[in-house]
Amino acid sequence: MKKILSMVLTLSMILTITCAGFSTAYGATESEVNEKYQKCADYIYNTVTEASVGTLGGEWVIYGLGKAGYPMSDEYLAKYKANVEEYTKEHKGVLHKRKYTEYSRIIVAYSTIGLDATNVAGYNLVEHLGDTYKDKDGKEKFWVSWQGINGTIWALRALDAGNYKEPIAKPGQEQVTRQKLVKDILSQHLASGGWALWGEISDPDITAMTIECLAPYTVAKKAGSKELAAKVKKAVKAGLKALSGMQKEDGGYDSWGTMNSESCAQTICAASSMGINPNTDPMFIKNGKSVIDGILNFYDSPTGGFRHINQSVPGFEPIVNQMATEQAYYALAAYKTTFPEIIKDVNVTKSASKITVDFKEDKIGTGYQIKVAKDANFKKGLKTLTVSQNRGEVKKLKKGTTYYVKVRGFKKINGNKAFGEYSETVKVVL
Repeated sequence: MKKILSMVLTLSMILTITCAGFSTAYGATESEVNEKYQKCADYIYNTVTEASVGTLGGEWVIYGLGKAGYPMSDEYLAKYKANVEEYTKEHKGVLHKRKYTEYSRIIVAYSTIGLDATNVAGYNLVEHLGDTYKDKDGKEKFWVSWQGINGTIWALRALDAGNYKEPIAKPGQEQVTRQKLVKDILSQHLASGGWALWGEISDPDITAMTIECLAPYTVAKKAGSKELAAKVKKAVKAGLKALSGMQKEDGGYDSWGTMNSESCAQTICAASSMGINPNTDPMFIKNGKSVIDGILNFYDSPTGGFRHINQSVPGFEPIVNQMATEQAYYALAAYKTTFPEIIKDVNVTKSASKITVDFKEDKIGTGYQIKVAKDANFKKGLKTLTVSQNRGEVKKLKKGTTYYVKVRGFKKINGNKAFGEYSETVKVVL
């Protein structure tokens, strides 16, 4: 018995050592994500009974719930709109003299729920994104960059949120353009692959937010030229690689030495913006754990909220945190509204030399991919069919042959196909 036990322990150690370097492509189950996603939404909506202007209980609540399509009441939305208008009037349209993310945050939230940020109680918040100032050397700079790269990122996000026209420069001022903002961000790309507020070490949060804001500019039409789009693609690719390298063995992230949920949230947003599934793509899976698993480690089951941390650090305790909850929710909203769910009810009918595949349509998907092969691993005689509706015919098959069929949905985003997970495999003999 001792010899057998010794052999079992040795085998276990060998398997642990052997498998440690592999990243199995699976993550949290769809039902698990859906349950926590819905409960978190209800928690936020019932806790923040009146959204106001601010980084807590304000714009990120509206942005997350709006992005998810959560059924906020007309009264809820009207009250938020009234609060923003009152706040804007109190400040006579000048929300801050230096922190221009104050404008960007409201513009993003407003636009998400279909409101026009160029007319907030008669004030145009978007026009401030073009304001300039002169530094000590007399060089003209945009105020959106005063806060550093974070300000530039969110100015670009704000312009794109409602597809707003760039503010017309005032006499004697430089004209802001999306391309100038993109180039400013690219100029701050670090040798370590990502971006940071300061220093030469890539930070996961800033790197992820940068990737998300640059994602649309990987497409030449949006970037304005093939040359700029190519530069953006190269920088984003390096940023994704850096972000993947920063991921920990439990699927999570740390920033400034602290494991936290917000870094997971921003990574989920970044991956989703590039059509990379953060729950199934090996790039964001470590030791069998995805970044979705990583963020769910901070979920608080009794309430539906999220913690900032799971272990006490000076100034923070492992309890439900409003900022962590709001960021976790809008990240899950980005994931859930980008990637189709698992295709259900796959039905296969056959004839002499073809099979017809019918399945339940997914509300997220804009297209579907049907795969047919002679083996369950989908390697032998693989045929791939792309269709725009929930039905497809695969032809020129051999009678008497066993075939395996599976389906997944996809959504086109920023020039990429964001694929959902595959359906269960169906076996059919012609």
